[in-house]
Amino acid sequence: MNSHSKFDKKLLIKDMSARLPYGVIGRVYVNVLTKEYSLESGHYLDEDIPVEVTLEGIDLYNDTITVNCTEKCKRLSDTLMEQHEAEPYVIEDFTPYLRPLSDMTERERKQYEKLTTVYQIEVNGKWFDMPDFNTLEWLIKHHFDYQGLIEKGLALKAQDNMYKHFGDMDTTISVSYKGNKL
Repeated sequence: MNSHSKFDKKLLIKDMSARLPYGVIGRVYVNVLTKEYSLESGHYLDEDIPVEVTLEGIDLYNDTITVNCTEKCKRLSDTLMEQHEAEPYVIEDFTPYLRPLSDMTERERKQYEKLTTVYQIEVNGKWFDMPDFNTLEWLIKHHFDYQGLIEKGLALKAQDNMYKHFGDMDTTISVSYKGNKL
């Protein structure tokens, strides 16, 4: 189990919630029995093994998540995975895979640059640069870590092409903002 601060847990929940429509892949640990038998205890030994899953839902009331097994974890027996898919996991036990911004391809960089619009907003007399919603949604949709979750230990670096089959989704939403466009 990960030990996250209350702030980290909140940040992770907000980030995962925004990513739910785009298929968040992450890691949980599943407790399985090994083939080794302990004469001392009279039981088979067990171990926690990492399993890749897709996040299906977040239950904020119970601080749990529901997951589905990815194709990569289908190596485990169907019975084992059915048992573990049905069990809710504690939110802190899920570690999402995200892409660092440095992994952006040239094609993605060009898409991002065309899309990027930054507005200035005033809050309590101070001006801030604020990317528009479409820019943030594009980063989320392409599974980029724009909040530094990997560096904070709240996410893992996604392997190359891990999210390739999710990349063709086109669900851009237009939102109007008040403020001065840069």
